[in-house]
Amino acid sequence: AARLRCAGAMTRDEGLLREIVQRFEAAGRLLRTTDKGDPVLQCVTASTRAIISTLSIEAKRALAEEKGVEWREGAEKRVVLMPVTDETRDRHGTILSADGWDFRGWEANSAVCAQHRSDLLPIGHGLKIEPARFRGQDGVQRKGHKAHVLFSYGDLNPDAETYYRNWLAGFVRMTSVGFI
Repeated sequence: AARLRCAGAMTRDEGLLREIVQRFEAAGRLLRTTDKGDPVLQCVTASTRAIISTLSIEAKRALAEEKGVEWREGAEKRVVLMPVTDETRDRHGTILSADGWDFRGWEANSAVCAQHRSDLLPIGHGLKIEPARFRGQDGVQRKGHKAHVLFSYGDLNPDAETYYRNWLAGFVRMTSVGFI
């Protein structure tokens, strides 16, 4: 079974940042640079922008209630659409086929963890997962999956608020699956 996890990291260590940029350039994964020349990196080619879930407000609320997740006024804006998997070769050279995934284990407790840290409070809760098609950096359409994720509320988990705001601003753009 798979668990969805949100990934994204920031560092002020310039040496580490240079090393990361060099590795991404060597792997052809430097997405673009800002107008100031700062690198913008992408680890999962399935997503290049933040997307708010296209489900109706009623559907989002119903899914949250079905999963036993607290629904608050304005929560519909906190439900985002995240790429989960696609058939792009990862940094280890592995391609995960979109066919045959069994998400039942994750759906039973669809916690979304930051940095693969299941020992910390989750930053969100997956409401729904579904098949998707993504266009990679090379322009090729690939099969995959996307999840509608409700970010936790800032008063419950301040880190969730930070990730949510960074997701909307486009600074956090990638997700990663972990296996149990």
